[in-house]
Amino acid sequence: MTKTKSILDYLLFNSVFATFIYFGAIQGISGFMNVVTFLIWFLFILFILGSFIEETKIRLYESAKNKFNWGIFGHMITAAYIGVLVYYGHILLGSIYLTTVLFSYVMIESGRKLVEGDNP
Repeated sequence: MTKTKSILDYLLFNSVFATFIYFGAIQGISGFMNVVTFLIWFLFILFILGSFIEETKIRLYESAKNKFNWGIFGHMITAAYIGVLVYYGHILLGSIYLTTVLFSYVMIESGRKLVEGDNP
C-alpha cells in the first residue's frame, strides 16, 4: 500500500508541478511562475536547514527507502524541469532546483550511512 501511495503522490505532485512550469515558464503567466519560484526556494531552504540535523537525514532515508523507485525516469523528469527553467531564462531558479535535488541525494546517502553505520 505504501508503494502505491508513493506512486500516486509522485504522479500528483509532478502533474501539478509540470502544469505550473508549463503555464509559468512556457506560457509566461506570472502567477504560475510565482508559485514555482516560491516552491523551489522553499524546498531549497528546507533542505539547507535540514542538512544540519541528523534526525532529518535519517527520516529522509527511511522515507526514500519505502517509496517506489522511479530509477532513470525520475532523473529524466528532474532534468527536464531544470532544462525548461534554464531554456526559458530562469537560470538562477534552475540552478537552485538542481542544488536542492543534489542536497536531497546527499542527505539520503548521509541518512543511509547513519542508519547502516557505514561511517568511514
